Amino acid sequence: MRQLAVATAVVFVSLGFCNTAWKAQTVGDHAHKIVYKVDPLYPVLARRMSMQGTVRLEAVVTANGKLKHVEVLGGSPLLAKAALDALGKWKWEPSTQETRELVLFNFHPN
Repeated sequence: MRQLAVATAVVFVSLGFCNTAWKAQTVGDHAHKIVYKVDPLYPVLARRMSMQGTVRLEAVVTANGKLKHVEVLGGSPLLAKAALDALGKWKWEPSTQETRELVLFNFHPN
């Protein structure tokens, strides 16, 4: 049976209500480089409730840089939906192997 080498990276994203200023950081030597990011849209209900928190996602990115699978590891379901929608639009550079990317979206009011 062929074993697949998998590298892991961590990406931190912070979001605010009023503006979409956010930061992303990748940690890991073998991580796919992110070449295109989309900001999550803050859900209207979450905004009205001043909801904040962190959504943890694990993304499997194929060697050719496409998103293969995403799993929600934690966070509010309302915020997780927005994070999943945005992450589905991200693009990565091709790499030599499939990787697992841990992505943290930090939603907080400004």
